[in-house]
Amino acid sequence: MDSMTATHEQIEQTVWYLTVVAEQAMGAIVVVDFSGVVQFVNTAWARMHGYEDSRELIGNRINLFHTEKQMKTDVIPFIEEVKRRGQLAGPVEHVRRNGAPFTTEMLMVILRDRVGKALGLIGFAADITGNENINAELEQYRNHLAELVELRTRELKIANDQLQHDIAEREEVEKYIRQQVDELRTVNEQLQAQINELSDQRDIAETDVFETKALQETAVPLSDDEEILVHVFRENVELQKPELVNDYVDKSVSEEV
Repeated sequence: MDSMTATHEQIEQTVWYLTVVAEQAMGAIVVVDFSGVVQFVNTAWARMHGYEDSRELIGNRINLFHTEKQMKTDVIPFIEEVKRRGQLAGPVEHVRRNGAPFTTEMLMVILRDRVGKALGLIGFAADITGNENINAELEQYRNHLAELVELRTRELKIANDQLQHDIAEREEVEKYIRQQVDELRTVNEQLQAQINELSDQRDIAETDVFETKALQETAVPLSDDEEILVHVFRENVELQKPELVNDYVDKSVSEEV
């Protein structure tokens, strides 16, 4: 009994030293003993939970600020982990005086005296309900952004598929054009060869005409005797033709008759 009394006196003394600083603090602060009895709360803690006077909360149990479910799922496991580690930070669900739940980010540490003896727990809390709303909005925005990214990805895939199709068609057209060019080049080469051949033939013909004309121009006129011999030679040649021989025989017979 004396030990418990001394402990509470130590807590009260420690709390008294903390009160001046705690009341000036912006954050909510609570001090409880290991039995879960509230030894101190500052004004910020009281108002966070819907109370105007922090003094009316002294002596109440810590479950005043939590539902039964919150005590089982959040508070008791959190306190046990603080006892094991010496301190802990994380989200903890609370309830206001009007029954409205809200979420806090808490830091809780073991309160010790000057010689290091554990006296209780001191907790610092910040209402992050607004942050939760912001987080919900951010989550909604991220989901919307993910949808936009997915939609844009599909659009880009469709555009890329169309581009690949167009490229394939263009390659086919280019291949066809190259084939046509090769065929036209072959036809052109053949035509050029024919033109060259005709040109050669024309050159040969022109050469023959030129040579004939040159021979005619350089020929020596025949004498009268030579002309007579040529005439006789031609007649003999004509007489050797069968049709002419027959005509000659028929004519001779007729004259004799």
